[in-house]
Amino acid sequence: MSPHDDPASETGSWRWRDLLVGPLSGASWTVCLGIGLHAVNWLAVATVLPDTARALGRVDLIDAATTIYLAAFILGSVMGGAVKTRFGARRVMSAGTALIVLGTGVMAAAPGMAVALAGRFGQGLGEGLVVALSYALIRELFPHRAVPRAFALIGVVYALAALGAPPVIGGLTDLISWRVGLAALIVPAIALLLVSRRVVPGRAPAEVADPPYRLPVLRLALLAAGIASVTAASTATAAPAAIALLAAGPALAILAARIDRASAERLLPRDLLNPRAPVAAGLAVVLAMSLAAPGIHVFAPLIAKEAHGASTALAGVLVSLTALAWSTTAILTAGAGPVYARRSVLGGPVVLAFGLAVVAASLGGGPLGAAAFGIALVGCAFGASWAFLSQRVMALADAEDHDRTAGAIPTLQAAGGAAGAALAGVVADVTGLVPALEAGGSIAGPVAAIYGAGAVVAGIAALAAIRLAAPLPGDAVAAAAGAPLQAGAALRSSRGERP
Repeated sequence: MSPHDDPASETGSWRWRDLLVGPLSGASWTVCLGIGLHAVNWLAVATVLPDTARALGRVDLIDAATTIYLAAFILGSVMGGAVKTRFGARRVMSAGTALIVLGTGVMAAAPGMAVALAGRFGQGLGEGLVVALSYALIRELFPHRAVPRAFALIGVVYALAALGAPPVIGGLTDLISWRVGLAALIVPAIALLLVSRRVVPGRAPAEVADPPYRLPVLRLALLAAGIASVTAASTATAAPAAIALLAAGPALAILAARIDRASAERLLPRDLLNPRAPVAAGLAVVLAMSLAAPGIHVFAPLIAKEAHGASTALAGVLVSLTALAWSTTAILTAGAGPVYARRSVLGGPVVLAFGLAVVAASLGGGPLGAAAFGIALVGCAFGASWAFLSQRVMALADAEDHDRTAGAIPTLQAAGGAAGAALAGVVADVTGLVPALEAGGSIAGPVAAIYGAGAVVAGIAALAAIRLAAPLPGDAVAAAAGAPLQAGAALRSSRGERP
């Protein structure tokens, strides 16, 4: 019996025990392993990468390793929904995991940095596929009322990865070698491969054979060029060049989306660029929230150490507040009812804007405790709303776009993170943050500009969220019946749009 057929889904009585050791445990462990593998690899490789680059004699290519990984991850997550529809979830999950194993093995055995970069590309591509599939499986394997708890588990996985992966893999690197540290990452990938083969559904046999799959080279190339343009903006020495690179990224992505809309085998949701479509508003909130926050991780540790005299450990704790607050808030709100779920979609961006405004006002010269409070609020904003926002966005998608929309969420989250980091870097360069820190002068202006820009972007997310936060016909039905698609169909009908 499917979880969607279980009477518990109609009464909303799913408990943590059901997800961890009960009827939903297989789905829970698969999704947690899929997204946890990405979190662990991202943090662990970032920890080991300096040793890898030094050993291979190319420290100057550390930034390239990150850029290549992000580009590959976004391409993989963009493709995830489309290839799942074509080949089935089990095959794609297996292929993505195999790419991670292959890429990690190539990095661990690399004789030179060029080979290591190729392995990093394989890691990113595989992780993009796996994360996109994991989001799609949340919609597919969990009843409606259990979805927030599933996302809360993901928040816990991210927090555990942040606390555990760097010291464990870093310890292996210090005690033995960086190659052993990287090779250890193959173990959780194999665990995911074994679990997913038992849990992830395969594709139903087709009555008519599908034509050969054609890789959408032009669209993927445009997206890759857009990603490269945005990431290059943070390294540009002149402000006009940085701004031009930042603007070129979204322009190339929009061009790719327009070409994709007219394609027979689409990668992206059809309504991604349709301003009248509710799903476009939801995805805009996902992108804007992801775009607003990266300045915390990029500059807060540096500012805390240089301007406030914080130790490295304290600076690390300061940044980890975001992950800890996210996971704690997600757990506390996972069992909330439909009224809270609807209001959190708007409340999350509002709290995010307020938290960033607090950081903007305090990190540059105020008490460090106030900045820590603002940073914690940033985490709370995501923890209190991300599960319900993701659930609502996936519910708004048309039936043919369920998998593409699920894959678009981590795609836009990653793209927003990369663009947000680049934007924070450009603002810091324009306002002279680093020279002010080196000279011991006032940094209140640059800090206010960096985090104030993030607060403005979060405010834009709140404006886009207004449309999603209104009561929708069918919300109560969807919450009671455990059918995640009813609210989306009802909303499209109420707007006079196509079912």
